[in-house]
Amino acid sequence: MSKPDAFRRMICRINGSLDHASTQLLDVYWGSSFHGKEAATLGRLLALRAPFSRWRSLRLQTPVTLSPGALFHAPSMQGFTALESLSMGGAQTCPEMLHIIGQTATARLVELDIQGSYISPAEFLRHGGESILKFVRTMKIDNQFSNHSSFGRHIFPPNVTNLHTFAIPLIPLPHIRHLIAKGTPLLHLQKSSFPSLITLDISFASAADKFGDSILFPSLTYLVYRGPSFSQLPLIHAPALVSLQLRGNHIWKASAEDMLVHAFQKNLQYNLTPSSLTIDVHVRKSTMIIMISRHIERLRDLCVTLPSEEIAQHVVEHLLKASQDTYGSIIYAILSKLTLKLLWVTNDHPKWRALARKLVDSPNFSSMETVFIEWKDGSSLLERRT
Repeated sequence: MSKPDAFRRMICRINGSLDHASTQLLDVYWGSSFHGKEAATLGRLLALRAPFSRWRSLRLQTPVTLSPGALFHAPSMQGFTALESLSMGGAQTCPEMLHIIGQTATARLVELDIQGSYISPAEFLRHGGESILKFVRTMKIDNQFSNHSSFGRHIFPPNVTNLHTFAIPLIPLPHIRHLIAKGTPLLHLQKSSFPSLITLDISFASAADKFGDSILFPSLTYLVYRGPSFSQLPLIHAPALVSLQLRGNHIWKASAEDMLVHAFQKNLQYNLTPSSLTIDVHVRKSTMIIMISRHIERLRDLCVTLPSEEIAQHVVEHLLKASQDTYGSIIYAILSKLTLKLLWVTNDHPKWRALARKLVDSPNFSSMETVFIEWKDGSSLLERRT
């Protein structure tokens, strides 16, 4: 297919999409460059049927410079007054578009994603980035932005409360309330401060990166900690923690499991006491029992993903047996909800219903209200205290 034919077909598809959208706001993906007559044709179509004022989200995804000519300067294109989300992953400099967004965006623009962008921090700021940032609440950035000193001074006004990143910026972040940091160096976490952080979803870059002072999160309520490196977990101090989720990939090495055992059984620094615990890691049954036992004293809600019937049955039998001990009858008394997610398919529902019934009816689980069991095929059962 020739280039002119491909362009004509693209225009037909755009017209069809606009017919379907009617007067609704538009989610726009821009993945091509246009010049000359093509830019003029596209500009006329958008000015007539899809001005910037209808764009709800814009995703710039192209390895080449965007240059749609007079499109940006047509008065009928209006401004980005309805824009809520801007994503620039993969895009190179597009100063005209950034400039217009910076001049015309409103408080509706709450999300900015510049992960994987070819735009440098200096270019972003020079072409309207500071004006864009004054509205944004959620930022998604990569290493080149989080490590750039001049950008760091501008990027986090008080309105930015949600941050997704790989390397945490080495600056105080007093207004960040929600943080997702994947594969971050431990040092970056230790050198920043998060007095307002409520939710943290984190994984670390290296298992060897595990030494140093503990990290205080005074307001942290929800923590999602992702493996395979669990050696840094004992360094996290969160006195207000309510919910802890331990998650890992499904390919486990003995070294990763040893980290878990060390963190929960031998490390005196570990002091997390959540009332809700989710365990979604594939480990030996002995390790699973250690993980549950380390937290059980404060737990009201326990959710465990179990990879085999043997491990699942062992966990249930352990709970029943441990709760009958003198000390166990006290610490298990506050557990009110148990969820078992079983990663196999079974036809023996009666056996599992009987086990669930035992847990619900046990006098030592005096607060137990529900036991919910779900299998890989989506089948499930629920037992309630009567």
